[in-house]
Amino acid sequence: MLFKIILPFFLLAVVYFMGRVHANRKRQSNLPPPEAPFFLTMRHGPVGRIALILVASTVVAAGWMMFAHWQERAQWVEVHVVDVKTGQKTYYEALKGEIHGRVFTTRDGRRITLADVERMEILQK
Repeated sequence: MLFKIILPFFLLAVVYFMGRVHANRKRQSNLPPPEAPFFLTMRHGPVGRIALILVASTVVAAGWMMFAHWQERAQWVEVHVVDVKTGQKTYYEALKGEIHGRVFTTRDGRRITLADVERMEILQK
């Protein structure tokens, strides 16, 4: 029922906007060609140079941040898993980016999930 009410309004809106587009095209064909926009004519001026420098520095800064983040995640760290009840320590090596809360993947591909009674210590190599 709701579809029967919405469909005619949708069709009326489509026809209305198509008519407006057609009228705008017809009106614009009678106008003289527009001049180049202001921002395009200033591209060699100081504003254009400043904008180019800002865009370039933003791209370089974003690239540097992505590289630094990747480099930090690609570090090998020592993971010590300590059983609280017995005090027994187990040592693993893992990438820093592969440690997610209480789950990590070791250098040899094993996926380790810590139990509730285990604690994890992460040491830089």
